[in-house]
Amino acid sequence: MKRILLLLPGNTYRANDFIVAALKIKINIVIGTDQTQALSQKLPDRYLMLDFHKLKLSTTKIYNFSIQKKIDKILAVDDQGVLLASLASKKLNINHSSFESVSATKNKYILNILLFRNNLIDSNFFLINNNKNQKNKIKYPSVIKPLGLSSSRGVIRVNNKIEFIKNKNFLFNLLQNELKNECNNAFEKENILIQNYMPGKEYAVEGIVEQKRFKLLAVFQKPKPLTGPYFEETIYLSMPLCTSHFINQIIQTSQKTIEAIGINEGPVHIEYRVNKTGIYPIDVGARSIGGLCARIIQFENNITLEEIILNNALGNKFSAKNKQTLTAVMMIPTIHEGTIESISGIDEAKKIKNITDIQITVHKNQKIQKLPKANIYIGFIFAEGKSKKGIIKSLQKANAQIKITLS
Repeated sequence: MKRILLLLPGNTYRANDFIVAALKIKINIVIGTDQTQALSQKLPDRYLMLDFHKLKLSTTKIYNFSIQKKIDKILAVDDQGVLLASLASKKLNINHSSFESVSATKNKYILNILLFRNNLIDSNFFLINNNKNQKNKIKYPSVIKPLGLSSSRGVIRVNNKIEFIKNKNFLFNLLQNELKNECNNAFEKENILIQNYMPGKEYAVEGIVEQKRFKLLAVFQKPKPLTGPYFEETIYLSMPLCTSHFINQIIQTSQKTIEAIGINEGPVHIEYRVNKTGIYPIDVGARSIGGLCARIIQFENNITLEEIILNNALGNKFSAKNKQTLTAVMMIPTIHEGTIESISGIDEAKKIKNITDIQITVHKNQKIQKLPKANIYIGFIFAEGKSKKGIIKSLQKANAQIKITLS
């Protein structure tokens, strides 16, 4: 039986769903993690302790492990593990997207260069160094971004010079102090990206790459306009009924995107801004969708996204047809900062029409922060229904029912 090494950070939301999928399709898995307590009760004898920041050391550990128990594939579940998965795969002579291509998804400046060279975005972006005078002329509104942080962390819209100076200084201070351990290198602490703000609707696309070909699995609409100053994602709405023309445009642009970066296999998550002039990639991840959002991707015969990813990793020919069901998830927004004392109203919220489940992913005495610092989700509200408006209304009503008390 072939063996997959799953790289699962201790703070991942995806562990249970991947393990359930692996057990369901009878795949032999080993867990590579940085926290023993995260999954030890489920698979006590299949652990490999790793440090996702120390790539060479962890690659050696994986190599030595594979000598005793052959590893046939390495799969990173979250952003933290994608670089290690690529480097270790090369060491073990396992097919994987190159380290250079995966690294591009972890550096927004390099990513933008590759997208620009392939005519997928315009040239209105450049680096700002903390220790050098700014020479490039900034057009407002613009967006400043840290190079290596995932999701919307540290992403701030600036509308004028005063806002730019204030938020630039704030972001550099954040990267060099509170978030310094999350930067991959000194370059990420000393440089940030600035690019023109792009108006338009935002979509997320989930796909898988097989032999350098992009295969679409799901398209999500983000119905709440993301206009800044911060870009907190709240609702993902599945789009099983979007037009074939739009779907074809998404597939074509996604294919060009993975070719531009060099991703040749495995799961991929792409964020797009869409307006009258076109479809523009704004972020790319060499991994599947984060949080618990994958649960709204529904396939016939109760097949899950995780099953598809695992089968793809082992080279198994596997296809699944999407259910024509309208589903959505709300990532409970962080309105206030503080330490959680209690969360109530969940049972009442679950009774609201269209709501199918609510998962709270924080605990008592846990500290929560708002964007641009936030790095955790309070929880997820899931819904299913017949209309977009009805689902969105139900999610908002359920969210209003949940009361979070902070100290």
